[in-house]
Amino acid sequence: MSISDNNKLNFCLREARKAKGFSSAGQASTVVPYSPETIGRHERGETQLSMDDVMTYSELYSDPSLLMVYCSGCKIRAAIMGDDNTMPLGVPISALRISNRLRNAANIAEELATILDDGMITDDEIPNLASILRYLRQIEETTRELVYGCMCTGLFEKVKKRSPAKENAAYQCHSSQ
Repeated sequence: MSISDNNKLNFCLREARKAKGFSSAGQASTVVPYSPETIGRHERGETQLSMDDVMTYSELYSDPSLLMVYCSGCKIRAAIMGDDNTMPLGVPISALRISNRLRNAANIAEELATILDDGMITDDEIPNLASILRYLRQIEETTRELVYGCMCTGLFEKVKKRSPAKENAAYQCHSSQ
């Protein structure tokens, strides 16, 4: 990421915090898992942001555009998108939703196993099972949104055309950050 991209991300991070209603880094630290000092250093560009940091801020500030800014100069984005740096905002939003839902999937799977363990579903287990099924449908719908967004932007075709060298370069881009 270039210096100007970094400055833009720092500015956007501060603006996303304010848009979420946190007037200070101290207020934001009640939701974001960083100290007020770390949040301030991130916003001023004194500390390099990792992809995980940006994803955390993006999720907790409900601002997927932070991901777009972070990836604006990224080799992965360039390898996938080529010269076309436009992507509908729905794609990163869907990816963010899937990420959030999959984090809870292990708990849901445990609940489902508990319900189905004895081979019977009792009347008192039916509401929990219905809730689990709704949750699984949400994952399915969000996955469809992401797939549709990728299809509409031509990402599927671009990913199919990627060479192993490009995939390796894209992996190295974010594994070294």
